[in-house]
Parts: sequence; structure tokens; C-alpha cells
Amino acid sequence: GFHLWSESYDESVSDVFEIQNRIARQIATALKVQLEAQAAASRPANQAAFQALLEGRHLFAERHQGSNRYDGIAQFALATELDPGYADAWAYYAYSLSISGPEEMGLSFEEMHRRVDAAADRALALEPDHPLALAVQGSRRIEQFSFEDGLEILLGVTEKYPSMVEGQYALAGAWEVVGNYARSVQVMRRVLALDPLNSTRYRVYSQRLFLAGRVSEAMDNVAELLSLGTDFRPIAFMHWWLALIRRDADWRPVRDKLLERLAASNTPSDIAGDIEQVTEDLSALLSGRTGVLERLPMGEDRAVRPVALLYINTLMAIREVDVAADLVIQMIDDGSLLAAGVSPLFLSPVFQLDEAVLNHPAYLAMWQRPEMLKLARARTKYGTSHAIPPEIIVRVE
Repeated sequence: GFHLWSESYDESVSDVFEIQNRIARQIATALKVQLEAQAAASRPANQAAFQALLEGRHLFAERHQGSNRYDGIAQFALATELDPGYADAWAYYAYSLSISGPEEMGLSFEEMHRRVDAAADRALALEPDHPLALAVQGSRRIEQFSFEDGLEILLGVTEKYPSMVEGQYALAGAWEVVGNYARSVQVMRRVLALDPLNSTRYRVYSQRLFLAGRVSEAMDNVAELLSLGTDFRPIAFMHWWLALIRRDADWRPVRDKLLERLAASNTPSDIAGDIEQVTEDLSALLSGRTGVLERLPMGEDRAVRPVALLYINTLMAIREVDVAADLVIQMIDDGSLLAAGVSPLFLSPVFQLDEAVLNHPAYLAMWQRPEMLKLARARTKYGTSHAIPPEIIVRVE
């Protein structure tokens, strides 16, 4: 190569942010490069806030390891306290909260959403075009059933800042919610290209392959993740979902293939044990012995959202429609049904809902809720009308 630009500086360390800005401007001028918003990020008034932000980003990037997620959130909150005028700190605080589980922090979904919205609004008040804050805002519109607005914001952000992984990740979730599973998978591939070392993204990619009907690819990804020692036990439930959806003998070879892959790897034996236990539970469910439901979340435990979503799907599969519909309505009311761009599995075309469910009075009443009518309209427009009762489709078209 050749020499394009150089400069020397003899300045005080206290001027580090000004030096960084000056160097960035001079490089951009010399190379005629248009820097994206991340490179021109807002700067804090003090270095302590900047350090807290960096520490928060490091911890949150390792959020699948123990308590690091919440330590990262605490660092973002600290950065906002150290410098209330620091837009990046408010944006990262909003984002980290928006993809976290409130129950593990002792918060309700209502309180979590209030904090997310307040932080994102503060970031946008300080920096109206802040890309991460806009991505959070777009995701929140989706969670609030304002699908047109949410997609418009997220498509705009990802078009302007295509290398911002958080924006692409939020867009993938939005496409899942409105039923366009193929586009969700497509965007998740961009996410993996931008963030190839993040195992959480691969887990979500596996789930979205599964929802798109690409079951074999999804299970291969699941087995590979588990064989690498990734501590994602909830992923073992994917073959349970598959079995409940298929409701035939096809689930057994899938289970056997997964166990075979795990046996040849360094996967902890207790994960294989989890799979065997799930298989036993599955056999009980499909043979009509519903006593196994006593081990599924009831009462206050359904606030643990990932398990609650599994509970809904299980109930739909065994035709306990009244209870499933009631749980969906409760999750609408507390704002958790579409949180973080994840929708109930029974909405996916891979879930085989029969006529008894589609025509059940409780199921029809659930879809007549204003929020569910909005969801039906969005899914019919952008994705699939699967799982929507025919009379609801006629009503929203």
C-alpha cells in the first residue's frame, strides 16, 4: 500500500475527546469517507461516563454469561448519571433494557417499558437522529402493535446505517412478528455477518430458521450450539415444540439425530438428560396424560415470558384453548406478548392448528381484541394469515 495521511499531536490527555474528533474529521477529509453515526458518536462531558459506557458495552456483549447482562445495564445507568447529556449512554441504557427480562430485575413489564421509553426519548431529545435510539423506538412501536410505524422506523435506520447490528437485529424481530419469516431469516444472516462471535445471535437464528419451516437446518444449528458447550438449555425445548407441532412420528428421528450429535461432542451429559425428560413429557402429552401440565408454569410463574410462550404453544397443541387464549390476553394487557421481537410459536405456519382450535369461541374472542386485529391486519399484509380465523381475515382485508 501507500502512505495516505499522517499527523502528530502534542496535547494534554484531558483533551482526548477533542483529539479524537479532530483526527476523525481529518481522516474523513483525506480519504473522502462518509462516516456513519457510530463513528461520529456523541461525546460525554467527562471521561468517567465514557469509561462506564465502554464497560457496559463489554459486559452486555457477554450477557449470556451469568450476571453480566445486569452489570452492563448498571454501567449504562451509571453513565447517564455521570453525564445526563450523554445521548449514547441513554440509547444504550434503553436498548439493554428493551431486550432484557424484567422479571429477573424485579420489575413489571409496564415499569420496564416506561424506563425504556423514557431513556430512548431522552437520547433522541439530545440527538434526534441517534440510530440506536431510533432502533429502540421502532421496536417499541412493534411491541405496541403499531406495525406500520415500527417497520418504517426500522427500515429507515437500517438503510441509513446498514452496519449497525442492533438495528438489523430489531428489524429481524419485526419481520418475525408480522409473519414474514423468510425476511426475518434473511436479516438474521446480516446480523451474523456483522456479529459473528455472538452465540446469542446464532441461537436466535436457529429459532427463526425453525419458524420459517427450515427445521433440519434449525436442528443442525441447535446441535452445534449445544456441542460447543453453549449454556442455552432452553434451546433443548425446540425439539419438544417440533413434536407438538408435527403431532406424528417424525419427531423421533429428529430427537435421535440430536442425541447422536450430542453424544459425539463434548456436550454436558445433563443436557442429553434434559432432552430425555422432555421426550418423556412429550409422550405423556400426546397420549392424553395431561398431568404433566402440573410442571408447566402456573399462576405468577407465567411472568417468566419465555416459558409462558412455551406454555401457550403447549396448550394450543393439546387443545386447552380457553387457558391459552386467556394467557395471550393477559400478555397483551401487560405489554409482554410481542416483547423483543418474539411472537408466539402457534402463529408460525409450522404449527399445525386444527379446525377445533380455529373455530373455538375463546380463540375467536382472542382475535377480536383490538390489538390482535391489528396483528391480523399486519400479518395478512406483510407475511402470512396462518393461524388467523377466516372470519377475522375477512374483517381485516
